[in-house]
Amino acid sequence: YNSQMAILILSRETANCLQSIYFCHVEEELFAWRAIGRAARQCLEMGLHRKQSLVNHFKDADARDFAVQVFWVVYELDRRWSFGTSLSFALDDRDIDAELPEPDGEHSYLKCMITYSRLCSRVWEALPPYGSSSQWIPKETEDYLDFVTQNWLLSIPQELQFRHPRLGLAPRTQPRILHRLRTLCYLRGNYMRLLIHRHHVLNPDNV
Repeated sequence: YNSQMAILILSRETANCLQSIYFCHVEEELFAWRAIGRAARQCLEMGLHRKQSLVNHFKDADARDFAVQVFWVVYELDRRWSFGTSLSFALDDRDIDAELPEPDGEHSYLKCMITYSRLCSRVWEALPPYGSSSQWIPKETEDYLDFVTQNWLLSIPQELQFRHPRLGLAPRTQPRILHRLRTLCYLRGNYMRLLIHRHHVLNPDNV
């Protein structure tokens, strides 16, 4: 790709991301999953999952930073919509270059969601397959996943940590967008913990 073509394709990927978010908000999660799947395949075609490809296709530092952001947004949404639909990921962690750059410190929420998405991958692999006769997760796996999930909750940047005003831990008036992000981080962490421990409820012996 030349640089202009690469930027054009990135713009198309961004449009797919926005489309998937729109479908999510109108409760069309399957369409959201399909849209982000298209973006994920375009990322793979462009080699955005490889550090060397980024360097080769994006000589300009600003364009390269934008490409990095686009890839990780696609990665995060891919995980989110897959959990929402119980359908497979479009991006496999094993295909992603371990040296692939991540967004800089100015994008603390996105960086937080990248680590959360990696946690999603671990939990997904541990969950019993659909239709499995046994829904049990080994005790050591359950304890480990709960441990790393709680560590993720503790690792959330201070400005994104959820603090309930009723407990006197935060001002009663908070910026709306910031309060929303804090709440989402808190809910996502606890949603993972529910998935990790729900086999106790699903097991017929406990009914």
